[in-house]
Amino acid sequence: MYLCFVAMFANHAVAQSGDSLIFLRNCKQLVVGANGNYYSVNNNNDILKYDSNLKILFTQHYKSFALVSNIDASNPFDISIFYADDNIVLVTDNNLTFKFQIDLNPLGQNFSAFAKSYDNEFLLFDANLKKIVKFNGKGEVIKQTNNLEQTTGDKLQVKVLYDNGQSILVYDEKNIIYNFDLNGRLLKKWNLKDKHFINFSKEGYYTSDTNGVHHNNTQAFVAKTDTVFNFTGQKVASKVFSASKMQLNNYKTYYLMAEKSLFLDVGNDIIEVPYSELILYNNK
Repeated sequence: MYLCFVAMFANHAVAQSGDSLIFLRNCKQLVVGANGNYYSVNNNNDILKYDSNLKILFTQHYKSFALVSNIDASNPFDISIFYADDNIVLVTDNNLTFKFQIDLNPLGQNFSAFAKSYDNEFLLFDANLKKIVKFNGKGEVIKQTNNLEQTTGDKLQVKVLYDNGQSILVYDEKNIIYNFDLNGRLLKKWNLKDKHFINFSKEGYYTSDTNGVHHNNTQAFVAKTDTVFNFTGQKVASKVFSASKMQLNNYKTYYLMAEKSLFLDVGNDIIEVPYSELILYNNK
């Protein structure tokens, strides 16, 4: 019996053919892979792989390690799993079968964020030395920045890293996004203020507020913000959620943007709402 399982609740009154609300029970984390598959970790520390329709394909549990801190599936053939408490990066194949592990102890002792780099190496944020460390599968340091607090003038508590091939984006718990070049030079920073950070994209980052979900393009010549979803005046969305005694605006955490759906974090569960049920796309 999987602790992280899928239950479908169809609302035929408003759903298009094949659309439904999907709940992932007892899931702590969900990421979308480069090939359209999904990967999650549950409260039992099981790692699960789903197809694009959220049907479970494989499950794996590595008893030798503590809690999973982060999964990176940007390379569909090498799934990277960061165990912060063990100071280990575990690499599996696309079926979650063990390939090799990287001991991080020679690199440092306190890493708060992890990601794959654009060129398929690895990135960590060293919370002690306040620098980004790039390393390879042998645990060898390829490049590292200087102390980024000296560069920014800010105290840093980095939660998320993202390498888009041109720069490294950093999300800090002060609700600030920093944009560094590949050598760690500060290019720009954005204070999100009352907006909620969702995740990074290849072109920028997603945020949400009480009005909707927005995409901020950081690579455009002129900074541009598009409203992806507008929460006001959407009767269809209210009908869908009222079927499960929920209202969209009650959710403050918008967990993941994917190709077909918006995923919402609701405590120990994650709910998928297909775009066709949720709201009309606004590309203006």
